[in-house]
Amino acid sequence: MTSDCEQLGPCRVKLTIEAPAEAIDPIFKNIRAAYTKETRLPGFRPGKAPWERIRQLYGESIDRRVNDEAIQALLKAAGEQLKREVYCAVNVENLRAEPRKGASATLTLDLEPTVETPDPAAWKVAKPAAEVTDAELDGQMEQARKQGVTFRDAAEGDVAAEGDLLGFAFASDLDPAAEPETVKPFLSSEEYWTQVSPGDDHFLPGLGAALLGKKLGETATLDVAFPEDFHVKALAGRTVHYTLTPKSMRKATHLEGEALAKHYGLPDLDALRARIRENLAAAKAAQARSAAAQALREKIDGTLAFDLPEARLDRETYEYLAMDPEKPLEQFRGKPDELRQSPAYAKAKDEATKALRRRYALLKLADARGRKLSEKEFNDALDALAGRVGKGRRETLDVLVRNGRLGDFSETELVNRLFADLIDECAVL
Repeated sequence: MTSDCEQLGPCRVKLTIEAPAEAIDPIFKNIRAAYTKETRLPGFRPGKAPWERIRQLYGESIDRRVNDEAIQALLKAAGEQLKREVYCAVNVENLRAEPRKGASATLTLDLEPTVETPDPAAWKVAKPAAEVTDAELDGQMEQARKQGVTFRDAAEGDVAAEGDLLGFAFASDLDPAAEPETVKPFLSSEEYWTQVSPGDDHFLPGLGAALLGKKLGETATLDVAFPEDFHVKALAGRTVHYTLTPKSMRKATHLEGEALAKHYGLPDLDALRARIRENLAAAKAAQARSAAAQALREKIDGTLAFDLPEARLDRETYEYLAMDPEKPLEQFRGKPDELRQSPAYAKAKDEATKALRRRYALLKLADARGRKLSEKEFNDALDALAGRVGKGRRETLDVLVRNGRLGDFSETELVNRLFADLIDECAVL
């Protein structure tokens, strides 16, 4: 039976609950039998050691085990009387467990949310078209031509042209002693390799144009005006004078026709064009599916508004914080109150809230549809996890069981599988 139930939050309650002797006595009996069987004492045959002596030696361990199992019995009783599934016990007070008298405690509980079975008809989203246009195909063919090159050593008199590989020395008017470490790569070099491309100056603005048409050993000058948003902040907005001297060159020969196709392992240009169309179609289909998946997540999120158990939401929030590349858990180490007031925490909590609501809703839908995780789906997911962590399947399974995460792992995979099904069901052109 329970006393008055105090509502502490949407999914949190506090109540005093009792479990009768018939629910608790088997706990004492089973634990006594287990300790009696497992304990070995000098002078006594296995299983014959006196209980008083066993209690004297292992009393604290026995009591912890009794209390743990008694709490589980009380949680079960609380769930039955509240007609709600219990997520966890947040706090346990005044625990009492005695043979022939039963058990009681005052429990603060987080309850699983009440979730209505969702209707996927409300989740229809647009799926982007994935057809390959002639313009896109022509563009990819041009890229194939640009990348389909062979190289030879430069001959005397050759000049640098677009697509050539050029190794050059450079020196700047920067003072090495006055510049920070981030500027070091821009000071000077005896041989820096680049592919000559006037429109792609990833290293020094204007570099490609300055090298174009130069022979080996022919010095060029370049005044580089680094933009205000340059990725090396110490150089942003500054002008630096450089001297450039080509030292090594590999001339590019662009392939055409059948030679170009054979460069890619194909017999002719028609086959190359067909292969490029096939690859482009696959890439666009994947992009369209990814866009539909994101739209579906957003659509689902917009239809869900139920409350979540505080302990689970808090745990999930910290998992998102742990994945944040800005490392807020390190920034606010030892400052939990400041962390909870930070934008990083608010963002993580928002993401955790949406992900948990989706999880609960999809599990509810899976249950309503009788959708189960097949043995093959489970094994495929386990193999994928084992591959990611670099362990064998058996070892990975043992770790999941030992850490109490097997059920969570299976639920996650079921949610992922159902979501993949819903992309096909809900995404329409």
